[in-house]
Amino acid sequence: MASWNPVQALFDVVANLIGFPIDQVRYIVLLALSLPVALLMRHALHPRHTPVALRHLLSLSLGLWMSVTCFGWETLCLVVVVAVSYVFLLTTPAAVVQRYTMAWALVCISAGHLYRLLTDYGGYHMDFTTPLMILVQRVTLVGFAVHDGMARKSSELNDDQKTQKLSRIPSLLEYVSYTINYTMLAGPSWTFTEHLSYMEGRGGVPEAEGNMKSPSALYAIATKCASAVMFCVLYLGIPYSVQMVLDPELSIVERALLIEIVIMKLKFRYYFIWMLLDSINNTAGIGFNGYDDRGFPKWDQVSNIDPLVIETATSIRVYATQWNAATSRWLRRVCYQRVHEGFFLSPNLLTFVLSALWHGFYPGYYLTFLFYGFVNEASRRLRKLLRHHFQGSKATEVFYDVLTWFATRWLINLGGIPFFIMWPKTCLLYWSYFYYVPVLLVVLGTVCLPSSPHWTQTGSKAK
Repeated sequence: MASWNPVQALFDVVANLIGFPIDQVRYIVLLALSLPVALLMRHALHPRHTPVALRHLLSLSLGLWMSVTCFGWETLCLVVVVAVSYVFLLTTPAAVVQRYTMAWALVCISAGHLYRLLTDYGGYHMDFTTPLMILVQRVTLVGFAVHDGMARKSSELNDDQKTQKLSRIPSLLEYVSYTINYTMLAGPSWTFTEHLSYMEGRGGVPEAEGNMKSPSALYAIATKCASAVMFCVLYLGIPYSVQMVLDPELSIVERALLIEIVIMKLKFRYYFIWMLLDSINNTAGIGFNGYDDRGFPKWDQVSNIDPLVIETATSIRVYATQWNAATSRWLRRVCYQRVHEGFFLSPNLLTFVLSALWHGFYPGYYLTFLFYGFVNEASRRLRKLLRHHFQGSKATEVFYDVLTWFATRWLINLGGIPFFIMWPKTCLLYWSYFYYVPVLLVVLGTVCLPSSPHWTQTGSKAK
């Protein structure tokens, strides 16, 4: 007779209560259990009265326990990724260490996504590829930070690279507690410098005695937890699914309205997870980012999303930087800022390619990212041509903002559906309902619109 497991019993109760698959319930419950763990790390195990090594060890142990509980033997794959990455740090010259860690990380994430394609094509089973995506970000961030700190001159670095650079190889304990800890299930990812600052208690403001103290995060935690609950309720309360968008009986207007509702529902799911993760980090004392203009503390240093910014965005660039913001910061740090002039791919295009590889190999992902890439380039060129014509009065400025908000929202929603459909044949069927007009328009806009208008805003010829 099998022994009774209280943790598994908790998963079973929750799964029966809400009717979710057991793998998703395990994942969500473990995320929720991270809240009391975070509270423990901030107060009972604060670095002022707890050795830093002990904090590293406990964080690592909790991360391993959560991973084994959630993913079982697949945790071994995550450990191998971290171990080989650390070997590269120890044995590879700093001048090229970032290349080896990036290549290794891309091989690992590619293998993980291929495994998912073979074992669960089109499914939503929670497996090790989710934390693997977080690990890829973390090991590559360390590789580039070591490269910047040990192989490049300070004059060659931008401000962010100067802040995040590492002048030494992290110890093994520091490295594994950064990569494998209780935030590894879903992130968000943050830099090694930020992690070490948190573990050593240097992430606050100076007190009179010279120690560092973060202000209260109670308001931020309460509002983010309440928001997470609200988004979860909204997600569960909308009965529409992506497959309904493919109904051949729908008119274009009906399909457009349904796309808006379905994408909104899917965004609520991401809002729920990311707001919950943000509240967990803030509970642990992670994320203090100074004070705003009114003197209130900001707890958004490692935030992944600001729903208000997303819902009011007037350009795809805002989406690209604010949606899954931690991943956007990672892409900027390891790709966009590293592309040298004269490279055969533009920084934007190469960043979109890396983002697609990181997400997986479903054809729908690539159709979505390719479409967004063309939208981004076409809208950038169109903005240079038209924006100055609407700057004459407040009324025309507001009209331009409303117009660009609507266009951005519609194009984002339209291009987002293939990401969730995944199958190439179904994606083509989806676009056929719009006669491929949106795709043709953004491609033609990218090809035909001038990248540098010949005339400036004042009408004089540009130099």
